Amino acid sequence: MIIMAAELIAGVNTGNCSSNPSVLSMISYNMHGFYQGLSVLQELTDHVCDKPDILLLQEHWLTPANLFKFDDYFTDYFSFGCSAMTKCVQSGVLTGRPFGGVITVVNKRLRKITETVCCHERYNIIRISNYLIINVYMPCAGTADRLLICSDILADIQSWCDSTTLVMLLWRVTLTVTFLVLIKLSTVSLILCVLIL
Repeated sequence: MIIMAAELIAGVNTGNCSSNPSVLSMISYNMHGFYQGLSVLQELTDHVCDKPDILLLQEHWLTPANLFKFDDYFTDYFSFGCSAMTKCVQSGVLTGRPFGGVITVVNKRLRKITETVCCHERYNIIRISNYLIINVYMPCAGTADRLLICSDILADIQSWCDSTTLVMLLWRVTLTVTFLVLIKLSTVSLILCVLIL
C-alpha cells in the first residue's frame, strides 16, 4: 500500500484536513477479495481527517451483481470499475475460487470534476480535473500467455491515453507488479509513477 499526493488545479478543494486543501491523496491496495480487504479500507476511510480522496483497488473478486457493495460500505465514495468474473457468471454455474477485478473508488466531493474514461477487468482510467488516473492489475507469474496479456493491456492503455511517453515508461516496470500512473493532461507529461510491490 502506498500513499501519494498530487496537486489539483487551484480552487478545487478536496475537503481533506491537509494543510494544503488542493492536495489529492490516493491509496492503492490489493484486497485479495472484498471481505479480506474490507477491514483495512474501512479503517482508512473512517477517519474524518486524512481520508484518502481516491482508492485504487485490485482483486476485489466480486461478481457483477455484487459491485454495489462498494457503494454500500463506503457511502462517502462512488466507484468506477467492473468484475473480472463477468464471463464466468454468464457461462452458467460459478465454480472454483473467485478472482480479479479492478475498481477505483473516489470521494464524493470530487464528483463534479470526475469522469470515467475506460473500465476493463484489468484496468480502469478516470479523469479528475486535469489528471488522468490509471489503475492497472497485471497478470501474475505463471499466468498463461502473460506477456501477450501485458502487451495487450499496455496497447489498450496507450490508445486511451494517446501518449507514447506513458507506454515507454510502463514497459520499464516489472510485469509482475501492480502499478498506477498519474498524468497531468494539460502538459501531457508524466507527473507520478508509483510501483507497488
